[in-house]
Amino acid sequence: MGRTRTSREFGQAPNHFERVAPGWFPGQGTCNANPWRFFEAIRQWSWDQQVAMDVLRGEGLRPAAAVGFSLGAFQTLLLASAGGLDALPIVTIACCNRYSFGLQHGALGRSIVSSMRRVGIDGPRLQRMVAALALERYVRVLRGRPVLHVWGLFDPVDPQPSGKRLLAALRPTRSVPLPGGHGSLLLFRRTIAHEMRTFFSGLGIGERAKAIRA
Repeated sequence: MGRTRTSREFGQAPNHFERVAPGWFPGQGTCNANPWRFFEAIRQWSWDQQVAMDVLRGEGLRPAAAVGFSLGAFQTLLLASAGGLDALPIVTIACCNRYSFGLQHGALGRSIVSSMRRVGIDGPRLQRMVAALALERYVRVLRGRPVLHVWGLFDPVDPQPSGKRLLAALRPTRSVPLPGGHGSLLLFRRTIAHEMRTFFSGLGIGERAKAIRA
């Protein structure tokens, strides 16, 4: 890692905010014209989340839940499906599902897909390279685990039917569709906060419980 990370940085994904490499913009090290970068970022992120739990425990805190937004939600569900996060309750907000579908049909992937074509990665080849990056393939193992799933009816980042396929595979404890897009779900933050409080209260998790933020 090169240096000791601060507690604030443990709440940030690889290649975001203070963790952006010099000369790069947030997210560039995760989603770019080299699909393998996404695999690298996911591996780093998985390590981060597990270490974050160890850090919290080392400070005398007991993790109570895992909360993720967008790719953070994707990563949280992926790691949980692989047996990580110690079976913590999960809250997902604006979760993505299929990486290749989002790039090819979503609002944020056009320039990345164009760059991929210039280096010989067309649509079928991209799908083959990142076929493993489809949450719907894995999340069935989380059925029965406490999951609050908040999603936008008009999310343009990983558009329908991708989100509905994830919902069908996951079958969360509670699904909350909102009349928004992706980032615009933050306009419903009071509704989301209420849903989270109700969800945690039903699980016996107090207001002062600490959550791992992805």
